[in-house]
Amino acid sequence: MRTRIEWIDSLKGIGIISVVAGHTIQNGSVATLFFLFHMPLFFALSGHLFNPNTNLRQYLSKGVRHLLIPYACFLAILFLPTLLNSGTPINFHSVSHLVARFMYGGAALVEFEGPFWFVTCLFFTQQICNFLIVKWRPQSVSLIMIAALISGYANQYAAANLRFPLAINVCLVAMPFFYLAYRIRSLDDNRTLVAISSAICIASIAAMRHFPIAYDMKNTNYGIPLASFVVAYAWFITLRAVARATTRIPGISKVISSFGAMSMGIMFTHQFIQISLYKHGVHNDLVRFAIALCATYAVSRCIESNHLAARLLLGIQRGNRLPLTPSHESA
Repeated sequence: MRTRIEWIDSLKGIGIISVVAGHTIQNGSVATLFFLFHMPLFFALSGHLFNPNTNLRQYLSKGVRHLLIPYACFLAILFLPTLLNSGTPINFHSVSHLVARFMYGGAALVEFEGPFWFVTCLFFTQQICNFLIVKWRPQSVSLIMIAALISGYANQYAAANLRFPLAINVCLVAMPFFYLAYRIRSLDDNRTLVAISSAICIASIAAMRHFPIAYDMKNTNYGIPLASFVVAYAWFITLRAVARATTRIPGISKVISSFGAMSMGIMFTHQFIQISLYKHGVHNDLVRFAIALCATYAVSRCIESNHLAARLLLGIQRGNRLPLTPSHESA
């Protein structure tokens, strides 16, 4: 059994709580705050903990087991609820349309499956970055990442409705987060970097009321070129420092890290819970947020307790109860 790293779970906890809050709290300013960083945080954390694997086939196999199999299983589980929720007559046309939408993935996934784009995007981000890092020189990879980021902005401004299957186009912006975190992780304890990042975060809270700096990666909205990237990465550095600090406060750390340990399951299930609550009259955002977060945590724990379910739905292999979320199992 592998040793958990507490600050990682704490940071994942902060991240997944932000994801659920961003999807349930309708207040524009509050939602915008979470969209400054919540998805870039997970790509950066995955890169921060990445270990290159020269065995490309093995790395591909691990990615399939840890990400794509849970992705496919949850889509299968939610197929009928999604069909019933659509409000359309159940016939060949509606079934085939939903099958096509599920197969396309990415931005075509909405409501219950809305967050699932992240899983396929992360999978391709990891695979591409691993290939580049083990096959190319660092200088060449850095240039590729700059080109990818520029291409992502071109996608945003010139063809925002051009969205590839499985959110592959979002990799253009996700890969630079992943790679930057991988390259500068040695600066973990650099207090100057943390101080500068914290100042940027504070400034971004004021700026978000006047400038479109938030990220909506799924829908090819990457904010203001470069500025939003810097802001999102500054939030990652700052929240990483916060996560490390929480480990010195056992009570708080235990709660936050518990949610982080179940981040995969929470990510897959929270929209189903919170949207269902809303459609059944629970319109108070905070109540819906609290119920969705706690209920999906409980569901994830139940899944984890069963070896087969954990393997299929959370990517946890037998004999290893560590949830193989992006941050723990990037290599």
